[in-house]
Amino acid sequence: IGVAFIGCGKIAQKHAKVIVENPQLGFKIISVCDTKIDRAKSLGIFSNASYFNCFNEMLTSENTKIDLVCILTPSGHHANA
Repeated sequence: IGVAFIGCGKIAQKHAKVIVENPQLGFKIISVCDTKIDRAKSLGIFSNASYFNCFNEMLTSENTKIDLVCILTPSGHHANA
């Protein structure tokens, strides 16, 4: 299952660690996105995924096959994501 993250803060890092360290679960992080490109890049490199600072770009990228999107922004910002 190809997973994309919107938001690359602390909780995203925890989710990514579980996915990367447990490939038998059947999930693979395909792409990540954060408004702070340095956070997106860092998590993208860690999870061997493409990274973006615009979620619309990420969702429409031809190079990604996303099956599941995890919104990992602070709870007050979910509607904006």
